[in-house]
Amino acid sequence: AGANLGGFTPASIQSATASGIPTTTIRSENVSNKPEKPNILAREKIVVESVDLYGGLYYGYLPGRSLRRYGSLVRSTHVRGWLPSGAFSTVLGKIETHGEAIINVPEKGRDDTYLNTAFGGEYDFNLLAEIEEVNSAKFVLEYAYEWVWFKQDHPDFPIRTNDARPGRNSIFALWNIEFLDNHRFYYGCTFNMIRSEYAQRAGYEYKLGDGLSCEISYQWFDGMLGTLSHSWHPNNMLMMQVNQKF
Repeated sequence: AGANLGGFTPASIQSATASGIPTTTIRSENVSNKPEKPNILAREKIVVESVDLYGGLYYGYLPGRSLRRYGSLVRSTHVRGWLPSGAFSTVLGKIETHGEAIINVPEKGRDDTYLNTAFGGEYDFNLLAEIEEVNSAKFVLEYAYEWVWFKQDHPDFPIRTNDARPGRNSIFALWNIEFLDNHRFYYGCTFNMIRSEYAQRAGYEYKLGDGLSCEISYQWFDGMLGTLSHSWHPNNMLMMQVNQKF
């Protein structure tokens, strides 16, 4: 954590600088789980007439960071609250469709109260092409949107971080091709339509067997000046890794 890490600006801190607060006055505040402040999660999954349904309820520290002001100092921290959620998945013809929704409900107005949703589908194009060497050519497309019900309203948390939240009006896509049992190519991207910014990743994986594989990929970011992806642009990277699945 910090004001800037090798060109990467944490989301909550970028929202603060957009509000005119110098990064030198911002500090990250870590939270610790204590017996008197537990995190609690309950969830249930059922199947109703070929439709998978999921419901969950979480109470504890929320995943997104909020900005708290202490005089001239601003701290990036996690606040507590509720996260009720639900999801479904089913198959319509040859297309797998799915959707999910989650509600962010912070305590005492320390963050926005909002509903975030995502809906999409998956289709294997090799069902059409029927190429013998190709095991699957799956394409996944999703759309995410956010509705703010109540804006942040707390005197100690005057700076909203809504510009830093993912999935406010975004498209996600993934193309995954597996062939000859050992090879996999993939390309994925996310595009934020509110501020014209994107992140992309393309890669190749070779499966050696027994859960062991080698992978090489390239990840890059770009967007309008002042967007998160623009600040991440210096972190464009080529990655090589060895994976072991058990």
